[in-house]
Amino acid sequence: PPYLSTHLEARIEFFPELAPYQHQNHPLVQRVLKAHFVAAVQEVKAQLNIPLIVENFPYYTWWWNFRWGSEPQFITEICQETDCGFLLDIAHARCSSWHMGRDLMEYIQELPLKRLREIHLGGVRQRGVEGIRDTHTALNEEDYQLLEWLLSRTDPDTVTIEYGGMPDYLINLERRQEPIERNNPLELRQMIARVRSIVGVLS
Repeated sequence: PPYLSTHLEARIEFFPELAPYQHQNHPLVQRVLKAHFVAAVQEVKAQLNIPLIVENFPYYTWWWNFRWGSEPQFITEICQETDCGFLLDIAHARCSSWHMGRDLMEYIQELPLKRLREIHLGGVRQRGVEGIRDTHTALNEEDYQLLEWLLSRTDPDTVTIEYGGMPDYLINLERRQEPIERNNPLELRQMIARVRSIVGVLS
């Protein structure tokens, strides 16, 4: 059946009074974000005739989002209290776990996988002071292994490859453009074939 997905994106500009606690799982941040997102998701659901699923958003130590908004406990609470499905973006999970100093598999296993409806696959890059960053580049072997692991334990409706569709450059922390390849048709065809083989074997 069709559904609509949305990011759980908690930016400091939405909650400026909580900005000093951006990188802390402070009890006040937990209470305010939970109340806001439960109410917001319920309001959106009330206007829809199709299910709503929520997607994990990446946390970076140098970006403008709250750490708590990317914690598995927060994501799970929102899904449970609003009765929503879950969209797991593996690249976002890789970024968040790295910037939180957490083991990736432990992080993923704490997410609401019992509610999983969709998986997003996208490449990441390790970039100096930026750390791991979502780049929508080609997948690597770890991505395929994670997909196999997830599909052996869950039954999502959709698996999506997020590749390209963006300029072949990144904006770095100095606000300068850096070239990056992410619109190569051959790479995309190879990824599609590999993902199809994994989905086919495990289905």
